[in-house]
Amino acid sequence: MAATSLKTYELEEFSTYSIRNQRMCRRLCLEQFEKDMPQNRLNALLLTYSQGLIDEKVLGYNCTGLTTLKYPVRVKASLGVIGLGNVANLVQVVSHEELCF
Repeated sequence: MAATSLKTYELEEFSTYSIRNQRMCRRLCLEQFEKDMPQNRLNALLLTYSQGLIDEKVLGYNCTGLTTLKYPVRVKASLGVIGLGNVANLVQVVSHEELCF
């Protein structure tokens, strides 16, 4: 499946692309993600995303009952046109039950 963006943040503006500013941008991005996406909120977003996949018949169309889904979550930072890579990589486990009858 193609990657899906759940949230985009626009944070501070930096006047240069210096290494110091790149590090600060990465740090601010991670801090914002941790503040805005606690475990329970991220799970709720991924559960909604899972339900959308089921509705589109991409997932669970054979009536699988209780399903454990593992989503790779990557938080990427960029400073203008410069991609700063991933500031966080984690796997979020979501349990979803689709009633069969």
